[in-house]
Amino acid sequence: MFEKITQKLSSLKRISWTSLRFKIIFFSSLMLLLTVLISVGLVHIKGRTILKDQILFDLSAVAKSKSDQVVSIIEQDFERAALVASRTQLRRSLINFDNAAGTPSSEKSREVMIKILQDARYSVPALKNIDIITPGGIVAASTSAAHIGRDDRDRDWFQQGLQNQYQSSFHEEKGHFTYNLALPLINPETGRENVIGVVKTELALDRMMAVLTDRTGLKDTGEIVLVSKIENQYIAMNPLRHQPGAALTGLNSGSGSLQAMKKATRGESGFLREIDYRGVDTLQAFRHVPVEGKDWGLIVKRDAAEAFAPIVTLQNYIILMGGAILMLGSIALSINVTRTTAPVKKLLSGTKKLGEGDLGHRLYVTSQDELGELTSAFNNMAENLQKITASRNELEYEVAERFKVEGKLKEAKEAAESANKAKSEFLANMSHEIRTPMNSIIGFSQLLQSENCGPMNKRQAKYADHIIESGNMLLAIINDILDLSRVESGKIRSHSEPFNFKRFMEQIESILSVLAEKKGLALKVEVDSGIPEYLTGDEKLIRQVLENLISNAVKFTEQGTIHVSVENAGGNLQTFKVQDTGI
Repeated sequence: MFEKITQKLSSLKRISWTSLRFKIIFFSSLMLLLTVLISVGLVHIKGRTILKDQILFDLSAVAKSKSDQVVSIIEQDFERAALVASRTQLRRSLINFDNAAGTPSSEKSREVMIKILQDARYSVPALKNIDIITPGGIVAASTSAAHIGRDDRDRDWFQQGLQNQYQSSFHEEKGHFTYNLALPLINPETGRENVIGVVKTELALDRMMAVLTDRTGLKDTGEIVLVSKIENQYIAMNPLRHQPGAALTGLNSGSGSLQAMKKATRGESGFLREIDYRGVDTLQAFRHVPVEGKDWGLIVKRDAAEAFAPIVTLQNYIILMGGAILMLGSIALSINVTRTTAPVKKLLSGTKKLGEGDLGHRLYVTSQDELGELTSAFNNMAENLQKITASRNELEYEVAERFKVEGKLKEAKEAAESANKAKSEFLANMSHEIRTPMNSIIGFSQLLQSENCGPMNKRQAKYADHIIESGNMLLAIINDILDLSRVESGKIRSHSEPFNFKRFMEQIESILSVLAEKKGLALKVEVDSGIPEYLTGDEKLIRQVLENLISNAVKFTEQGTIHVSVENAGGNLQTFKVQDTGI
């Protein structure tokens, strides 16, 4: 072993200072040394800044995501409370309760309200309790029997709930967080001008706390803090990682700063590096949480020592690896340069023969490095050229077969187009055959309506009108079948012409009110008085759309009212609205 090392050193001494071998070894070793020094310097100078920006960016992304989730949960809770407040039967029962105070009818109304509240609570687990309060401040119904009859008239949430809406601060009891929402109850008959009471809901914050305590991606020191500014004091709204018992208590700056909390509650968003309430250097991303009437902010932070730990580790690894690479690289370069320069001339000679067109010639180099790969690449190229020449006839055969396949595809396409044309002609002929007896039905019905065959009573006249209207609707469907061929060719068009809009709406109401009455529903139609009696448009298309909308409303409504309104939207534009109390 010692003799081999001595021989290697002796060969190094024989290297000429002007030889290509020496130049490669010297300049490659110098480049390795410079690479190591530059790498260490860049990691030291730039690494901390890059890592800081990346961490702050990640923290900002987490802050945005958490803030959006908090706002979404609050909005969903308001929607749940509003859904309870919007129940017509609940509001009517409250009116009956208030009007019949002290009577058996009042107690029956209370029972109805309690049943509705209990159903709402069971369907939404987040609803812990629901109270219905009269305008006088007395709890008329509640999912908690202890609340019934309580006087809440002097409470702030009751006064604000009568005016618009109220959201309380968070409350904690035995590790569970809740808060209250209060909304006005509106008279279902008169609208917002008449507030008939207040609905107060107590909602669990389990989902929000799960979001705020989910510290995925924040490592061992990361923390999420939902902050509320109340009377110049910053309150932590959720359990803290480093101070679990500090939820719903004020945070003092201690030896640190509260700039992130101040900026977030003022409506700003961003990130900074500061000492937190523990006196620890941290990287913080802050974001305003847009909740109406609340000065809320969200802080996502990590300790700087933990955040920058990878830089120190990486820097140490680079120094160790750089030294090892420099030493091993110098030795490897000396050996490889000696082994590489010898077969280069042989490779050059073989390449010249290959370039002269001797495709049967092969290069033979036993090395397993890039020279060996280059040799294999040239040999593969020569072999591929021979295969290309041999496979030329096969390629010509494949091209001929492809032309045959394309001819068959063309024939199949023509057959499909012919079948489609035959289908369209059949639909047109069939629709013409159906329209002939349909016109006869409509014609005889019009003779009955004109009383040429004798007078009719009001009921018979009404039925005759229904037959004519339904016949016209069926005739319109037949015309739609005739339009199918036009649709397939892209030539369907609407046909605008003047029509009696007043009579049009009366027909809609007459026909569809029967459908609504069968389900015990009321159909109300209101037309803006500013709309002229005659309008210009495609009466058939308008009828189809409107009848479909009203039919769907009847289909998906079990009880209540279908309200159809038409308003002038300016100029010749009219707005149709269909509202129901169903799904």
